[in-house]
Amino acid sequence: MWDSLIVTQYWKYTSALPPARPYRKPKPSAERALQLDNSLSEAHTSLGYTYDQLWQWEKAEEEFKRSIELNPNYPTAHQWYSLFLLDQGRFDEALTEARRAQELDPLSLVIGQGLSLVYLARGDLNSSIGQARKLIDLDPGYARGHQLLGLNYLKQGNYSEAIAELLKAVDLSERDRWAFSCLAYAYAGSARRAEASAILKELEAKYEKRQALGQDLAAINAGQGDKDQAFAWLEKDFQAHSGLLARIRWQLPFESLRSDPRYADLLRRMGLPR
Repeated sequence: MWDSLIVTQYWKYTSALPPARPYRKPKPSAERALQLDNSLSEAHTSLGYTYDQLWQWEKAEEEFKRSIELNPNYPTAHQWYSLFLLDQGRFDEALTEARRAQELDPLSLVIGQGLSLVYLARGDLNSSIGQARKLIDLDPGYARGHQLLGLNYLKQGNYSEAIAELLKAVDLSERDRWAFSCLAYAYAGSARRAEASAILKELEAKYEKRQALGQDLAAINAGQGDKDQAFAWLEKDFQAHSGLLARIRWQLPFESLRSDPRYADLLRRMGLPR
């Protein structure tokens, strides 16, 4: 039950709460469960994921490793540990964990999505595209499969197919904030600035209602070549202690920012290796 609770928080956190707060609530529950039975692999996994969102990196890794030690065949532990390793910039280890998770649960859409993400972060586009297509074969209505396919096409410079897939992802996810942001990033890269700006305005309004993150806006600004504004939005997430901010390390729209000294400084302030 603990890992499913964290999964729910991961996809549904865009509520009227500050970005970091949704991850705090499951923490006491997992800790109480471990007080009753310290051998619960699922509770260690949930606690590890929560620590990851709270930027408590050493504690997060300790919990993931403990979970896997207790139950090496628990797929979610490998899945969440893989995401943690991506945040840390340890892409080779992330791939090992993502592959192990899929070996244990080959039909899981979320786990397959995680493997495609790792391939994309590593620049292995053929493998990432192949995995994204498997997700769509399993469930044509799975928005993240279309989003991943679109991001891969974008990385290849195939803007027309990228935008087509990202539009599907936006529709299937009911205008999910990150799918919407990636679509605007694609519009910006293909010189369709009016469409990108329209989405930017809509997400700015969502941000004011705490229904979007600063990094959603930063991604669009990065696509438009406005690095100053992109870093201004990322700084807002830093000040809010946004649980997902570490993902700028591997998410495609932030690629152009990584050579900027402000990017390395942001990682340093988050306590992440550079």
